[in-house]
Order: sequence, then structure tokens, then C-alpha cells
Amino acid sequence: MKLRIFESDKGDCLLLEGADGGRILCDGGMAKTMKSHVRAELSKLRDQDKKLDYVYISHIDQDHISGVLQLLEDELEWRLYDHHSANGSPIRKPKVPRPPEIGGIWHNAFREQIGKNAGDIEDLLAAAAPALLATSVPELVDLGEEMRQIAVSVPEAVKVSRYASADLLDIPVNKLPGSGDEPKLLMYREGQESFRVGSMRFTIVGPTRDELELLREGWNNFLRDAKGRRQLKDLRAEIRRKVDAFGQEAFDLRDWYGVEDFKGVTTPNIASLMFMVQDEDNKRLLLTGDSQQDIILNGLKLGGFLRGVLPP
Repeated sequence: MKLRIFESDKGDCLLLEGADGGRILCDGGMAKTMKSHVRAELSKLRDQDKKLDYVYISHIDQDHISGVLQLLEDELEWRLYDHHSANGSPIRKPKVPRPPEIGGIWHNAFREQIGKNAGDIEDLLAAAAPALLATSVPELVDLGEEMRQIAVSVPEAVKVSRYASADLLDIPVNKLPGSGDEPKLLMYREGQESFRVGSMRFTIVGPTRDELELLREGWNNFLRDAKGRRQLKDLRAEIRRKVDAFGQEAFDLRDWYGVEDFKGVTTPNIASLMFMVQDEDNKRLLLTGDSQQDIILNGLKLGGFLRGVLPP
């Protein structure tokens, strides 16, 4: 098993390869580093008649998903070129390297996690972030940046699902190898079998249903309360009031309307899709996304990977 780490600016972008050639792209980093450092290297796989068996997106943060979106946009540009060329109406040949074939995507899409309110949540987050970024209070600027990242990531997650759809790139999403089941959210399920990609064995160790429910319920609580008790201008006014009172009263903006973090880790992060990977020599690699240490340990315990290692 070989792991190649690409420059990603922020977040992660990793290429995992098994001894027999199975390949997984693990997150895509930022779009700008996909353009400048990664896509030319990945295109060499196509030149060698090799493919990416799967692209794995751990969670929706921009620094994990936007590079993957860029890769899909590149492939769509090439597909359009192929289509026009085959129909006798050629267009300009793409100037970007062509990505390798992608066999499938593992991605718990934002809308599937949150439900019908996803668009409204995106709007509220995008509106709240600038007020926080403008405060110059370090703690609030950090929170504003997190909100901005999530707000930007929501449409990117929707685009990933759209590009992968049957009428565009037709890349299966959450279709596990060897499974006849309909694709669904990927999570730890009791009794769920591990699966192989080449010589690598993958076991889902997170998120559990609890983390996904926390994500869904938290955002929906935020949305219901923000729309039901005050309009957007009132939300901005409350932010300003709390900023003005900073240092005089204790508050935590992470605790808004039921949107609670978990020990300092934001809700989208604790819902990261996590895998334990084992190769033919039983070497192990843990893919955690940006989850939190207690949740990671719980997932390892549920998956049976901590038996005999830690006390009960």
C-alpha cells in the first residue's frame, strides 16, 4: 500500500494505491492547488491506461471538496469536446490535462444529510459570516471563516452530485464494490461488511447515525429558530450585540440555536466519512477526514479495531 500526499494549500489531497493497482483519491484539497499541482500528475494515470477506482470526499468543507469539483469540471469539459468532435462540430480542445477515469465517488452529499432546507441554511451562513469576519476579534474571525467555508462548500457539494449524475458524467455515488444495494449515506452500521478495492480492504468506522442526526437536527434547529423568531436583520443585530459585549459576558457563537460543536470540532467535521484501510500485509491506514478524537476512537471501538489495545 502506497500513499502519495499532494500539495493542497489547506485540507487534504492524497492518492492511495494498493499493491495490485487499486487507487483511491482521498479528498481534493483546494481548487487552486488541484490546478497547479495535482491534476497534471493525475492525468498521467490516463496516459498509462490506469484509473481512479474511487474518489473519496470525507466531508463538505471547501478545502476537501473544491479540488474534486475542479477535477469533475475538467472531465466535463473533455466530454463536451468528445461529443462535439464525434458529431462533426468540433470545438476548441481543452487546455487542461484530462483526468483519469473515475469509477465511483464516496460522498455523503450535503443535501442528503440535511434535507430540503439546505439552500436556506446556505443563505443564512453566507449572510452571517461577513459580520463575524469584520469584527477583528480573533475568536469571532475564526468562527466567521468556518461559516464562510461551510457556506461556500454547500453549493460545491451540490455541484459534485450534479456533475456525477447519470445525465452528465454518470459516475456512481456511494455504490460500494460488490454491493447490490441501492446507494445511500455511508456510515457505520452494525454488521456491515468491509469491502475490497483491489488488495485493500476498507471498513467504515464513521460517522455513526448519531453524528449524521446531529448534523441534520442541528442545522434544521438553526434554520427553524432563525426564521421563526427573528428575521435575518435581527440575526445580524444579535451578532453585533454580542460582539459589543465581548469580554463583558460569556457567550459561545458555536452554540447558536442548537448548532453545537463537539469539544471544539464543528458539526460538518464530526460527520466526516472515516475508513480503516488494510493491505495484503495487514498494514493499516486510518482515514479520518476532520473528525474529533473521541468520535474517532469510538468508531475504532465499534469496528473492533481496539480490542486488546485499550482497556474497556
